[in-house]
Amino acid sequence: MKNLKVFFIWLGIAVFFGVAILVVARQRVYAPVVNVSNFKNKNQLFNSQQSCGIENCHGLEITCGSHIPKICSQEYQIGDACRQYARCQIQNGKCQLVKSDKFNQCKNCVKDCEKNFKKNSLKLSQCEGKCHLKINQTKKATPE
Repeated sequence: MKNLKVFFIWLGIAVFFGVAILVVARQRVYAPVVNVSNFKNKNQLFNSQQSCGIENCHGLEITCGSHIPKICSQEYQIGDACRQYARCQIQNGKCQLVKSDKFNQCKNCVKDCEKNFKKNSLKLSQCEGKCHLKINQTKKATPE
């Protein structure tokens, strides 16, 4: 019975990380939606679509710019699931990171997990999973 319980715990963790990887990967496939009416000429539209995106694939520290990877590794790093709550976008002519309240909540929660469980990867992973559950159960509406 104990082995069965351990199996289901590991299965749950594997499913969670698999979904998180798919969510992160899915965001990389689609190009950003650009309002064409904001651009005076087609060259400006072309350049803006080509030059703004998330430059790094993993982790809580997100950088925006023109060096957007075409493919990322399948590895999962703590905090990768938080990345679904952030995006890069051109604002005032510059490529900038746009973070939702959920991203900030997620990042802070995961950083607390890292601080509390840095020597125990299983507990760290479980703690991170609880962060996402807590954030997604919040009924407060946040712009995304």
